[in-house]
Amino acid sequence: MSGSPDRAASLAALCIVAMASGCAQGGSAYAPASALVSAHREGRANASLVPIPGPTSSPSATCDRVCYYVDAKSGSDSNPGTAQAPFKTLNKAASLAKPGVTVIVASGTYVSAPGQSSAPLYLHASGTPDAWIKFVAAPGAHPVIRLLRCSECWDGIQLEGTAYVLIDGFEVVGQNQSITWAEAKKNTGSQAWLNETCIDIDGYGWKGFKPGIPHDVVIRNNIARDCSGSGIAEDGGDSVTIAYNTIYDNSWWTVYGTSGLNIFHQLDVKGASVTHGYNTFLVGNVVYGNHLNLPWIGANPPAITDGNGIIIDSNLHQDGGGPPYRGRTYIANNVSYGNGGRGVHVYASQHVDIVNNTAYDNMLSHSKDITCGEVDAVSAIDVNVLNNIGINLDGKQVVCNYGDKQTSFGYDLWSGKDVTVKGPHDIVGNPRLTDPRAGNFAPAPGSPAIASGTAALAPSLDLFAAPRDPAAIDRGAIAVSH
Repeated sequence: MSGSPDRAASLAALCIVAMASGCAQGGSAYAPASALVSAHREGRANASLVPIPGPTSSPSATCDRVCYYVDAKSGSDSNPGTAQAPFKTLNKAASLAKPGVTVIVASGTYVSAPGQSSAPLYLHASGTPDAWIKFVAAPGAHPVIRLLRCSECWDGIQLEGTAYVLIDGFEVVGQNQSITWAEAKKNTGSQAWLNETCIDIDGYGWKGFKPGIPHDVVIRNNIARDCSGSGIAEDGGDSVTIAYNTIYDNSWWTVYGTSGLNIFHQLDVKGASVTHGYNTFLVGNVVYGNHLNLPWIGANPPAITDGNGIIIDSNLHQDGGGPPYRGRTYIANNVSYGNGGRGVHVYASQHVDIVNNTAYDNMLSHSKDITCGEVDAVSAIDVNVLNNIGINLDGKQVVCNYGDKQTSFGYDLWSGKDVTVKGPHDIVGNPRLTDPRAGNFAPAPGSPAIASGTAALAPSLDLFAAPRDPAAIDRGAIAVSH
């Protein structure tokens, strides 16, 4: 991964431990993939703040119309797909998906069938506003989707032009850990296993196939890890909610300039939903260890420019991809740390609110193109940056100091050797987080983050879906004032 081996080793103990314990196995130098997922709890939204979805918000994961069951261990695709006689593969159920279908998936490992060129879960069908298509983990189950090495294994979950679809409770695992430097250096962009995406919401298509524009898609409570390209990506869509996912150790070997959570080229779709003024919600995600080792071949000259934790990229469509996106995006309650690129980054995009996120020790890449921005917006229009905590440990600029006059900062808490104060009520100093080295990012007693934020645009819930007190808004993703 990008960054020095010593740096990676020093972060080996950095584990998210809030309401959980232990570190993940498998060689990651970062926090356990499942630690925060189990910690989320539903809270009651306070109407005076921005209402945001909780981890079990509508559409529900219950079977309310037609149900199919899938079990990799005991199922068969010649079965009828009932609870007593489940299917074996996800794609058998996907082939029958239509509005109102819920697919309930048992524990087990799911891969592409022999000779199958599509993702282990490939969906092109759409639901309707009152009859979603839902793929959900069975109660207490932990289904795992693994990408294989094959010429067409580009995605673990591929949603192509879909609408009104819920994906809830999966772990998607890519090939990162098995790829060597010798293999990676031969990446031309054509090898699927070197450029794979764990969960892909695709509006672009492939090999001459052009899908519809995806919209009204909910990706929640999933783990996306070890994919050589993006962890979770939306390419050319609208009204997507990506919430309460853990996204880590992705993007190491791709040549496509990806990030952990990558929203690219948003497009306006007639009829796409708008909730409390927002089309897209990126809330409550934990994103770490996403790095680029190889230059993006689309840069001139090729360069390492990304590997961010979270990015909203190019919705202004300055490259000729259509008119600027008119919808609004809400980024809140995310913890982004230990990434090679920036923590939370908006580039060449508009209408974004970045509120109450915590970004810690990002920009670990040695690339000359990644020098600033724990939380930032560059070449952006109408962006609000409020109540965030940004901490840099390597002496890089916590906030980029080139003037972007159309981005408004305020009530943020910055810490590092190189800080440019951007807005009113910004604080520069020690945030006094409880124990970030051990993964506890909550403000400790006496922290300047406590009860010093603004209720303007603040989310109704915090990272753990606990309600925020509108009279005592804490900065950062985790609220201790309730």
